[in-house]
Amino acid sequence: MAKGPKAKRYAEAAFQIAESSGDLKEWSSQLSDLSQLIGDESVYTFLSSAKVPLQDKLSVLNKTMKDFNPLISNLVSILAIRNSIGLIESITEEFTKLVDTSSGVARAQVYTAVDLNKEQQTSIEHSISKGLNTELQVSYHKDTELLGGLVVRVNDLVIDGSIQEKLVGLRRQIGK
Repeated sequence: MAKGPKAKRYAEAAFQIAESSGDLKEWSSQLSDLSQLIGDESVYTFLSSAKVPLQDKLSVLNKTMKDFNPLISNLVSILAIRNSIGLIESITEEFTKLVDTSSGVARAQVYTAVDLNKEQQTSIEHSISKGLNTELQVSYHKDTELLGGLVVRVNDLVIDGSIQEKLVGLRRQIGK
């Protein structure tokens, strides 16, 4: 699917509209639903096909989104008309980032070699949240490439506490 500055501009415009109307949750939910729907290969193929007439695409979209906020339906229609429906996933990601920033929430991904229990997860979340002085939403991922330790990604910040990184540091010190 497409990415780029276009998606960011659409997301910023959508965010301003949603924020001014007080509908951030509704917009977040509906954009997420749309992103998931359009992420389906058969749906994406239909909506991006040059062989399918635009009116057919718009008709299907209007039926699918009949319970959606009309402004979201308009956005999706514009994307379909401009043959940019593939942007919806990136728009959703950018919109979510804007919502998180406005509410003071950061998203973190924690990669570990083994699955963590709830107590370990809580401890990690508390440490990261305290260190960054922000509320976190954390997702955990098992990475079989890691020998041990963990790698934490929060936005553009990477905290590498993996055994591999410690071995690299040790190798540098021995090489001096």
